[in-house]
Amino acid sequence: MSTTPKSVTQRYNMSNASRFQPLFATLDMMVMTSRIKPLIAMQKLRHPKAPSNRRLWMTTLTVCFCMITTVLSTTAVHAAGDSQKRWYRYYDDRGVPMISGSVSEQHMQHGYDVLDSTLNVLRHVPPFSTSRYDQEQAQRQQSIEKRIADRHTLETYVSSSRAMAQRDRELGDLDGQIKRGEQQSEGLTLAMNSNITSAASFERQGQPVPLGLRNQLTKNRTMLAQSDSNVAALKAKRVATEQQFNKDIATLKRLEQQGSSATAPLPTSAE
Repeated sequence: MSTTPKSVTQRYNMSNASRFQPLFATLDMMVMTSRIKPLIAMQKLRHPKAPSNRRLWMTTLTVCFCMITTVLSTTAVHAAGDSQKRWYRYYDDRGVPMISGSVSEQHMQHGYDVLDSTLNVLRHVPPFSTSRYDQEQAQRQQSIEKRIADRHTLETYVSSSRAMAQRDRELGDLDGQIKRGEQQSEGLTLAMNSNITSAASFERQGQPVPLGLRNQLTKNRTMLAQSDSNVAALKAKRVATEQQFNKDIATLKRLEQQGSSATAPLPTSAE
């Protein structure tokens, strides 16, 4: 009694044979095709006038070849995917290694190693630290604020040459105001000194200083103090303006050297 021959899949007994199921199916088809060829020859002998089945045979071989190529390509893709598999290992409080295919809260708490498919260490991730996270968050926020300030400076002045021209105009205007304020103070000082001389003359003669002269002296002192205060404020403003412009000009020159990176999208802060 004849028994049906086992297929390649049935004869290949492995625990991981499922990975090669497409290849086994193709081999089975090839075996079946090799059995079809004698049948075709016998059919040809029985019916000599029947058309040739050479074309059918060539088509069958072509289909088998395409299926083998597809299976081999699929197997290569699976192998590449397996080689890129990542594992994550951490050691618990007892020092026992724990490996999984994803990162859990325990991984973050203890720190973990990133392993490849052969369990070689690719890199180590330190344990999560609240203080370090806060520090990194502050640094990221500072970086964002700096980028925003740089963008604002670039949009305001466009280029360092325009910023320098604007600086020179504003400093020249402030210099003019300071000069006029100093001239006003000099005039108020002369007027007050003249009034002081007149008041002293009255006192030397033993006469009281007239009320109008005393009021004028008070007014001179008040106006002179105000003028000197204005001049001091203008000088302080000039120093601050020059410093700010020099800082902005340095920023613009740095952005001009960086080129297109100066207009890159702003980073987003982590929540």
